[in-house]
Amino acid sequence: MAKSMMGYMVRAWNNELKGREWNMGNKKRRKAFARELAAASLEVDNDVADAVEAEFRVQEEVSDWGR
Repeated sequence: MAKSMMGYMVRAWNNELKGREWNMGNKKRRKAFARELAAASLEVDNDVADAVEAEFRVQEEVSDWGR
């Protein structure tokens, strides 16, 4: 069974938030925030086909923030 677009985006955001620069050591907090960010990402553009595209989209969004 394939994951949904939301599943791909949550996974991608969760992986991004594991980085030290985010200071998200608490697993529950990180996963909840990943769900919120994934939902917001999909509101803007909801054509994620696979995990690779989700990872690319997350990196693109983070780079747009000027980190």
